Amino acid sequence: MFNADPDLVEMLSPHLERVLVIDPFEASAKAAGELLRGLGAWRVEVVETSRKGYDVAQNWSPQFILSEAKAPGVDGALFTRAIRRSTFSCRQAPIVVASAQTKASDITAARDAGAHEFLRKPFSANDLKRRIENVALKPRPWIEAVGYVGPDRRRFNSGGYGGAKRRDADRKAGGAQSETERFLQALAILSSAVKQYDSDPAQATRAMHAQIETLGALAGALRQPRLVYSVAALDRYLATASQSGSRRLIQALLEEGANPLNDLAEAGAALAGGKAA
Repeated sequence: MFNADPDLVEMLSPHLERVLVIDPFEASAKAAGELLRGLGAWRVEVVETSRKGYDVAQNWSPQFILSEAKAPGVDGALFTRAIRRSTFSCRQAPIVVASAQTKASDITAARDAGAHEFLRKPFSANDLKRRIENVALKPRPWIEAVGYVGPDRRRFNSGGYGGAKRRDADRKAGGAQSETERFLQALAILSSAVKQYDSDPAQATRAMHAQIETLGALAGALRQPRLVYSVAALDRYLATASQSGSRRLIQALLEEGANPLNDLAEAGAALAGGKAA
């Protein structure tokens, strides 16, 4: 059995109290379980299909999930997307998708479904350790939108793909965002969620409220009174719409003229232009 540095195990084990492994291949599932226990996992639950994994996730709330990408009864990308859009308490749990195939399309599918990392099989103890360190000790911002739910994709680690577009992806990863950039990103996600409300009301509503919370915190940090006021006004408006179940109130945000979303957009434009908001 692999035994990691005791100090590292002490840091990782609180994040690995409940670990779910979805892998129909007995040998690789067993090997993964041994490596995980060596890294401090308390309990490892192994299942053979995505369906069983979904049920375990609902009832057991794992803290870390390792899933095969593609196999009979297993689809790591679809499983990840389902977890991210669920109401489970583990919906934000780190998910690592593993596969012997490292095609760009497979990696992209896992990333766009909301996986934290992609791991090439067979993987070593150090490969797995690095992935767990990344997700446990270097958390990425959470994106709650309609088209995408999961960790910020710009810091996604493909763990093995070396194709032609890899260097472009690395260049786009960039560094940490400023508070202004984060505010504008949250505002863009919020506006998109309003536009996509009819396609997925439940996720759009969740996305809108998540972005309002983010915008409120950032407006305060930026010390911009107009932003604080505009976010608060839109928050009240959305609360009214949620309580009344009024689709008409949501649709009104897309209309031209005075409404809380337009007011916030104007304040955001002033912030982007470097003007006092």
